[in-house]
Amino acid sequence: APHGTFLLHDGPPYSNGNIHLGHALNKILKDIVVKHRTMCGFRAPYVPGWDNHGLPIEVQVVREFREKKEAWTPDTLRARCRTYAAEWVGVQKGQFQRLGVRGDWENPYLTMAPEFEAGIVETLLEMARRGYVYRGLKPVLWDPGNETALANTEAEYKDNFVSPALYVAFPLAAGGDPDGLLGGGDVRALIWPTTPWTI
Repeated sequence: APHGTFLLHDGPPYSNGNIHLGHALNKILKDIVVKHRTMCGFRAPYVPGWDNHGLPIEVQVVREFREKKEAWTPDTLRARCRTYAAEWVGVQKGQFQRLGVRGDWENPYLTMAPEFEAGIVETLLEMARRGYVYRGLKPVLWDPGNETALANTEAEYKDNFVSPALYVAFPLAAGGDPDGLLGGGDVRALIWPTTPWTI
């Protein structure tokens, strides 16, 4: 008998380029979990999704406009950003499918879908009605070159800013190489986190 429903709420990749090894590892490991739960008798649908908003897309599209010496308006910029993001959704979808990731690829969620954006506006309105939206003293960072607001993580540091790097070697079970396929000895998994301050 089925055990119920198991849903993996996956943080969506950004639709602005080819996938890399980090994407592959992320999706394959999550796919193993979803497939395992299916084999355990759970209904485990996986709905893939993409984040289609943000400065990297806008920067690339503005660069294209400038290279072609084309003028743009806010409306033409938004339209081209949507097209650009949709093109990369198609590319990444094919790449994830080639990795063998099972999912409802014909019905993904996209943050640029009108119903998704409407949900954001509805949530903001409800937060305002409850008094959670107010004017305070925290500034909104502004990028004059791209004429857009910036998130704190998109702000540029001074040239002399140095972020610490950290390498961690995790020991593997049974020495990590029980069959001697990797030359024997103590084999470890090496990670290099991109946010070492979270360790």
